[in-house]
Amino acid sequence: FFTVAGADANEHAVKFARQARGLPHGWVITRDRSYHGASYACMALSGDARTRHQVDLERYAVAQVASPYAYRCPFGSNSEIECGQRAVASIADEIDRKGAESVAAVLMEPNAGTNGIVAPENYWPGLRELTRSRDVFLIADEVMSGFGRCGEWFAWQRYGDAGKPDLMTLAKGLTGAHLPLGAVVVNENVARHLETQMLFTGLTYFGHPLGCAAGLAAIRAYEDEKLIQRSRRLGSEMLRELKRLQQKHRVIGDVRGGHGLFAIVELVSDPISRTPLAPWPETPPQLTALVQKARALGVSFAVRGNLIILAPPLVIEERELSDALALLDRLLSEMESA
Repeated sequence: FFTVAGADANEHAVKFARQARGLPHGWVITRDRSYHGASYACMALSGDARTRHQVDLERYAVAQVASPYAYRCPFGSNSEIECGQRAVASIADEIDRKGAESVAAVLMEPNAGTNGIVAPENYWPGLRELTRSRDVFLIADEVMSGFGRCGEWFAWQRYGDAGKPDLMTLAKGLTGAHLPLGAVVVNENVARHLETQMLFTGLTYFGHPLGCAAGLAAIRAYEDEKLIQRSRRLGSEMLRELKRLQQKHRVIGDVRGGHGLFAIVELVSDPISRTPLAPWPETPPQLTALVQKARALGVSFAVRGNLIILAPPLVIEERELSDALALLDRLLSEMESA
């Protein structure tokens, strides 16, 4: 089902999951430190401290759980695997509190997101096993992580069929961001539930021929130019260089991601205590200054809070990538010596 962007794709995925489950007001479980769009419904779905005060989660039948943030595990574990296990267990607890018969879906990002959290390796497979056992639909928000960003066509594919969701949402890379287009993709089970029902939905520009033409052209480019494989290779090289910078700069507390051209650098004032430079979600002035210096030199680094979010184009030249990382190295040295 084609939409115009990622936010309306997520809203429609929730609508379809509720309709397929026969739960028009069924609960949807999401997580803190997540982002699913800027419409009111999507602000409720998102665990975003910046907009939480604008929405009433219960009004939208949304319940949120703590995130699988292994570097600062909200479940008190120092082990990535254990943190992943406890994060999945917290979703099981929430489903059981609400009653599985009242929960329509769990909506999560399989990997990349502006929240800066890359879940432990056991999290997504554990979540898939849990939702299947509770007969609750799993929706994968692949708006940012899809189309090679995490080294696969879709981030869940790193786990094989064991990680396959019931529904997934797409946008951004679907057209290479050249034209607006989003989509909801459903599996055979969901389709079977919906195919004999009326879908009371529609958008003026959904499935627009120009947007779909751009989508087809983008998919051909991913295939012909082997951009998925390229992202995996360059992402590995980028991660290796960022790990080297972590050994050099005490201000780097953690480096995560790197399955494709997506990685997170988390800055701290002390790597032993993991004290952040500024409380979340504030951006420390030192990081703001770093971004301004980089932009003056022709490089744009995305930041949020204490995080540097690296998500360069899949077509970036290798020299451009190495030059940007060398600039980051230099600016971090200047930050530490200031």
